Amino acid sequence: TPSTTTASGSVNTAITPVTIALTSSGSVSTVYSITGPLPAGLSIDSATGTISGTSSVAINPTQFTITAVTTLSSGATTTGTTVITLGISPVAPSAPAAAIASIPSGSSTTASIAITAPTSNGGDPVDTYTVTVVPVLPGLSVNATTSTLTASVTGLQPGTQYNGVVTATNSAGTGSATTTTTFITNPA
Repeated sequence: TPSTTTASGSVNTAITPVTIALTSSGSVSTVYSITGPLPAGLSIDSATGTISGTSSVAINPTQFTITAVTTLSSGATTTGTTVITLGISPVAPSAPAAAIASIPSGSSTTASIAITAPTSNGGDPVDTYTVTVVPVLPGLSVNATTSTLTASVTGLQPGTQYNGVVTATNSAGTGSATTTTTFITNPA
């Protein structure tokens, strides 16, 4: 039975390189390969057996079989295998790339916020976007949550200037915020 090595990391963070050494005495060269595709951004060095890189996707702990084919000084080859269990955890998404507010014609208490998705979802789909709209002058803030790239914010005061802040959330948590342009609701 092959031995098992365990390695883990997080999305968008370089993993600690893992070197798998399968050698035989009298070897001239060894070529390493892996069964199954590694997560995007990770690779195995066929000459050293080192797995390294920065994964852009999350995976639950998954077993990969590494095979080493060693050429001996006699010209004969020998093959060895080992198993590595690799897991990559998701992280909170980056801030939404942009958020732009618009006021529907004829409305004085509603704003529509168009959200541009984050550049990184942290390796896990974004579940929700939370929009917090805060008046520039003292007043009550209003929150709206959506699973789409458009949020409708209601309950605003007519003729009031607001700033909107948008965050994205996935299974790993809530990312940093992005601020929309300042907008003013229509007068009553």
